[in-house]
Amino acid sequence: YATVPWFDFDGGFLDGVIESFHEEAGFSSAGREHVPQDRFFALADLSRTRVVVDGPPSGGLGDPVLGIRYSLASRPRRFNVILEGAVKVSLFDRERFIATGRDDYGLQVALQRFLRRNAFYLTAAGVYYKAPYPGLASDGWIPTAIAGWETKLTRNTNFVLQVYASRSSVQRSELDELTATKIQATLGLQREFRGYVLRFGVTENLANYDNTPDVGFNLSLGRIVLGR
Repeated sequence: YATVPWFDFDGGFLDGVIESFHEEAGFSSAGREHVPQDRFFALADLSRTRVVVDGPPSGGLGDPVLGIRYSLASRPRRFNVILEGAVKVSLFDRERFIATGRDDYGLQVALQRFLRRNAFYLTAAGVYYKAPYPGLASDGWIPTAIAGWETKLTRNTNFVLQVYASRSSVQRSELDELTATKIQATLGLQREFRGYVLRFGVTENLANYDNTPDVGFNLSLGRIVLGR
């Protein structure tokens, strides 16, 4: 398989909602009061590197990802194991902000369990990450674990819940908030129709709130080319 990402940056639209929720729940504002609402602004002041971005960078095509996926069972009934390997091929330099300027490699194994209306899976993955900024991180493997549950709502629509934990790519910092493990959950729907697969998900961080976005949305459309 192959994926080619497209990036576009703009100001936010949920700052007021997020800040009100944090205030009502007693969470830290994480310095949000120092920057305007609904504006793209990034600031990193670390022990070895300082980065300030006060406006949205230009978007465009990102580095492509090429991968291969192998299923132990062609038509699994109860259990299945999926093996996968992928490489992100560096075509652009890191100054574009949407690329790292270096190749990355990843391996993944997933165990799947199928029931009549439900499916469960556990995934272990590792990505060999080549740090674009030595002041933020060093080259090395980043382990990731994912647990998921999927249940059928209708004939062609499924509900999906995922919980994700991964080591932060930022390790050379005295700020525990940045080096802490990333822990997130995603709720979503998947619908299959006429050979296409439409997915929508909402991602929220569950802990260590200062090293991941507060909330994220994902919308994707895929085309089934060979088989089902």
